[in-house]
Amino acid sequence: MYRLQEVRNALEEHPELCGDNTPAEILQVIKEQGGMNKEGTLVMSGGIQAVLGDAKSSQFFDVMEGKPLHPAEQTELHG
Repeated sequence: MYRLQEVRNALEEHPELCGDNTPAEILQVIKEQGGMNKEGTLVMSGGIQAVLGDAKSSQFFDVMEGKPLHPAEQTELHG
């Protein structure tokens, strides 16, 4: 999966994924839900989905895989 720093970077680079939360708040919830292991690696995608919701979590994983967000999705997020 992904290292904590990679997750933080993705959320900071794409604040539209965070909704009303800050990247730090999202990471804290993921940790509280057991989504990070002791080494600071994201161990389950469910933590991200619980925090971001289905649509934004799928966009998050696209970002993590290096895929650009589609212009239509960006418009929806900012609109």
